[in-house]
Amino acid sequence: MKKGLVLDENLMNIKVERQVKVRDILVDVPLRYKCSAINVLFPISTKEAKKIIGTQKIKPLELFPGRSFVCITLFDFYKGPVGEYTEMTLSIPVVYKPKFYLPFFSLITNLILDKINFFVFSIAQSSKIAVEHGMAITGYPRYNPEKLINIDYRRDDNFICARVYGDGEEILDLKIKRPKSETMRKEVYDTYFVKNNKISKILMETHVIIGKSKVIDFKLGNHELADTLKNLKIVPKALDTRYYSDTIKIIYSPKELENI
Repeated sequence: MKKGLVLDENLMNIKVERQVKVRDILVDVPLRYKCSAINVLFPISTKEAKKIIGTQKIKPLELFPGRSFVCITLFDFYKGPVGEYTEMTLSIPVVYKPKFYLPFFSLITNLILDKINFFVFSIAQSSKIAVEHGMAITGYPRYNPEKLINIDYRRDDNFICARVYGDGEEILDLKIKRPKSETMRKEVYDTYFVKNNKISKILMETHVIIGKSKVIDFKLGNHELADTLKNLKIVPKALDTRYYSDTIKIIYSPKELENI
């Protein structure tokens, strides 16, 4: 593995737009974090993806007619405004109000133009204050604000494993290969979500140390979040797997766009 890649923490020194009080903490916005992450892309039913999205103005990208994608992203936040916590985010790669759309062609076009954006439909976290600050500042949909999940990580020289569970039930188990090489780059994309029948957008900026990986094992449990993935008719064969050994993550203020 390539050694010596280090993110410059000065990248976190950006202008504060506003502050939001969460309990007794004044949280600066844009939000700034450091974390590691696993991101895996699985095929799902386009029909079920459209049901989750709930508006014709946002279209799920398709590999071919009837087959879209879900991103399962597991975060291990070790620096941020509300302390350490873990998180699982579920999202769907999408386009917003495309002028022209065809399955596969639109996917390739967006890949070439580096314009892959995501519809976030469920976030679950391991601490109450993490849930509270997310609800107060971003408004992303929460799995259940009253319930927490946990992610246990195991890392060695060859593999990275993550066990996700909540309420005494398994959500998923994931085992990936540790990347053979890593690169450092900047990624910028839009995330969309629906709240109170309104479409909103949040700009996301990340500075990452990233490596391509491969899923060795993936199992879904019996938790209701696992059922959510099963209801999307997920195909448990990963199309793309990436490991972010270190990340600076910057989340900007939400912007309300229009009614659904």
